[in-house]
Amino acid sequence: TWACGAAATEALRSRAAGMSCSGSETDSYGRTLGVCSSGGEDLNAWLVANGWALAYRQYADDYADEEDEARSNGRGIHRGAFVEPWDWRRGERLGGEDTFSWVAFASLDAGALADRLPRGDESGFDGQLLDESVFGIAGSGTAVSFGARSGANPAGMGGGVWRGSMVGADAGVRIEGDAAIGIDDLAQPDLDIAFTGIVGADGRTRADLRWEGLSLAQGAFRSSGEGGRIEGQFYGPGHEEVGGIFERNGMVGAFGAAKQ
Repeated sequence: TWACGAAATEALRSRAAGMSCSGSETDSYGRTLGVCSSGGEDLNAWLVANGWALAYRQYADDYADEEDEARSNGRGIHRGAFVEPWDWRRGERLGGEDTFSWVAFASLDAGALADRLPRGDESGFDGQLLDESVFGIAGSGTAVSFGARSGANPAGMGGGVWRGSMVGADAGVRIEGDAAIGIDDLAQPDLDIAFTGIVGADGRTRADLRWEGLSLAQGAFRSSGEGGRIEGQFYGPGHEEVGGIFERNGMVGAFGAAKQ
């Protein structure tokens, strides 16, 4: 159900330039045991730490710490439940569901961004990491929101409010402000979204941005027209967070909020 093999291949290919391997020992099956590196970095450790490979714990403790780190951060194949590779021979396959999902206004490798941000590598990223999701501006100005999608509309009695912040750019000037997302009636949910207190790095205050009555389906929403465009979704098994991206009047950005 996942393209993990292809993703792992692409991840390794991205580091293949200048790769060298050393090792002369063999295991009981006659396979060579060695370490591959690129630019002084142990690629075995890099693959395991990013969730693209598993430590061979049955025979050694090598890379066990890297695998534990990948599991705890939900990287690569650890984003959901799965069957161990050595059980595939019995006909078992990947189980569970990969809930990782993202929205962006331009082409972006959200998976790669999601893998490096928890390690503290925030180069080229301006935004926030919440518990279930991430939002911000990446690369050359691409607004993005990603995380573990809820996949269903919030439910319950009464209404609900999610509060957080937004970040973006207005004609090349960084802007930030507050974000509030509200549902008046969870039995018939539609969204009201407001960005307020928007201030630019130039010190100038921008007008509030509002969207009202946005339709919600399977935990996601989208609207576009003369009033700009906005797209997003709820994150977390209990709809703990909501985030998305927007564009209006030349302003482009992303937002994220947590349930109050």
